Amino acid sequence: QRYDSNEDDRELGIHSSSMYLLLLSIPGSNAFRVFHPVLFLKTLDILKLTTKLNVGATSPKKGSRGSRSSHRKSSEDHADGNEDEEAELSYLSPSEANKLIRSLNILLNDLLRLSNRFSLKHSAEALDETINVLIEITRSEIHNAQGVFVQRHSANSVSSLAYNAYVALQNLCNPLHGNPKSIITTIMKYIINNILMVPRGSSDLSTRALSVIREHSVIFVKYLIVQLLKDSLEGAFILVQHICLRVPDKADFREKAAKSVIEILKVFPIKEYSQIIKWLYNFSQHEKAGHRMFTLEVISKLITEDERIQESEDNSSSAPCDRDLTSDSETPGSENNLSIPGKALLTSAANRHILSHNFLLYIIFSRCQDSAATVRSKALFLLSECARSNNPTIIEAMKQVFLNKDVVSLRQSPISGSESSESSDTEEVNAFQLPEAEKVLLMLRRRALDEKVMVRKSALQVIESLMKLKEEMVTMDSLKVLADHCRDPALLIRKQMIHSLSSIVERYPANEAAVKILVKGVLPLILDPEIKVQEKVVEVGIW
Repeated sequence: QRYDSNEDDRELGIHSSSMYLLLLSIPGSNAFRVFHPVLFLKTLDILKLTTKLNVGATSPKKGSRGSRSSHRKSSEDHADGNEDEEAELSYLSPSEANKLIRSLNILLNDLLRLSNRFSLKHSAEALDETINVLIEITRSEIHNAQGVFVQRHSANSVSSLAYNAYVALQNLCNPLHGNPKSIITTIMKYIINNILMVPRGSSDLSTRALSVIREHSVIFVKYLIVQLLKDSLEGAFILVQHICLRVPDKADFREKAAKSVIEILKVFPIKEYSQIIKWLYNFSQHEKAGHRMFTLEVISKLITEDERIQESEDNSSSAPCDRDLTSDSETPGSENNLSIPGKALLTSAANRHILSHNFLLYIIFSRCQDSAATVRSKALFLLSECARSNNPTIIEAMKQVFLNKDVVSLRQSPISGSESSESSDTEEVNAFQLPEAEKVLLMLRRRALDEKVMVRKSALQVIESLMKLKEEMVTMDSLKVLADHCRDPALLIRKQMIHSLSSIVERYPANEAAVKILVKGVLPLILDPEIKVQEKVVEVGIW
């Protein structure tokens, strides 16, 4: 089981583990008390060789062979079994790796046989550790996410290890091993690190490798939801909530995590989908700015998807009967309330509101006056993207706000970590209304005077996008706002205003007010102290 064991010792250990699993698989083994928790956990430790020996790695880093030999020498001098010794990773030669993978696949097949015949119901620790180890094995596939499930694999391929591990995980969801809901929740607990692209230990996996692990983990989660619908929804709901809570505060990680959330939500039934959208609305008011920011990241991807259609109650709750993953051709608010709400399901009318893009716009509008500048900027940027969108439902929602004179005002959502009562939350969600144009434009003009450069830039981009929505939005007040910012102290804003005013004139060349503001606002910038601004004015060609 040690990372520095020689090939013969590893093979003996694997054969011993395989023999023990076969003994457990014999009907009636319980009567002879063959199962022993310690022995079983030792057997699982053998499977950890996939991570200890970097089975999925293509090639070692420069100097790693030397470090391996020196580390072996060091381990001989320090035979006390210190865990720090195992922190340094080793690499195998191609022939050693192929032989090890083939042997581990045999051991995994024995574990698959065991999962169909022997119950782990009475040993929660063994079941928990089995799930943990199997998910660790899935991290071996770092090259082709789709290929894990749709291709046939040779016995000595890393993909076969990952595939067999996923099959074993699905087998463990059988009632033979206990409550399927509890087992699936445990699977979600361990697989979340794969989805969040969190490296384990001293792993030096690249971002690309972590992304592949994330992709095939999401595919498996979706497969569980489709195949084990009723038993998997609670665990999947909690998984989505924990992804939102635990995503690293980095832009690329947020983007990948949000994409994973969207992929998982695509296979949610309508009722549960509506509940998670309502939870996201509450989460958008979380006291932590990072959580509010991630909510907007999810909303930005949700709003580009087609609107979900309200289904009948029977259709939304029916589950497929096929529960087996046996063929390589099959494709599979708050921190204190991380579970599916136990209250009555939302009404069909409420669902229709929550499923609409209008409700997503409602969340975006509510964050435009957030206390955190990064959140304000993100919300305004999304609003600008919506104004430029080609999606018919988004265009219709934007026109409802800015071209419909009968729409009443939006209530501003407070930014607070405290939770209001469920009834008041439900009333606010069910009674949401988009704001009227005058109040939105007033808010945008205030945001255009924000102390943060990126907030000003985003607000001005929204004003520009709204004017391009329809010519009647090109008012003298809005044009003056853009013209005033031609003298903004920030170079980024001045350059943006040159582009904005010129693009508005290109869109509406017959609009005299726009042409006049372009000349008065942009022409003096030819004398700007910054060369880049002068060049931008020359590019416009208003001479």
